[in-house]
Amino acid sequence: MNNELEKFVRQIALESEAFRKHINAQMASVCKQIQAQRAEFKEAAETAFLPIAQQIESLKSFSVRPLLDSLAKSMELLPPKSRDALMVFPLCQYN
Repeated sequence: MNNELEKFVRQIALESEAFRKHINAQMASVCKQIQAQRAEFKEAAETAFLPIAQQIESLKSFSVRPLLDSLAKSMELLPPKSRDALMVFPLCQYN
């Protein structure tokens, strides 16, 4: 009877080891798939957002100051009545 119990315990140990190896192989496969999908997602996200990032970068260097300075100089060259009329213009409302 003791011999049969030893065989049984050894059989359980062998099956447990085989099951552990099978689970480890399955988990390694799932991890590889997740890593591949993550890399694909990262690449797709970078590709999708690159144009937006480029636009934001170009806006950082955009300045309206030269435009406003030029407008102010042009306004100074206008006759006083025209200049006064333009200064009131934004207050008008159109329907």
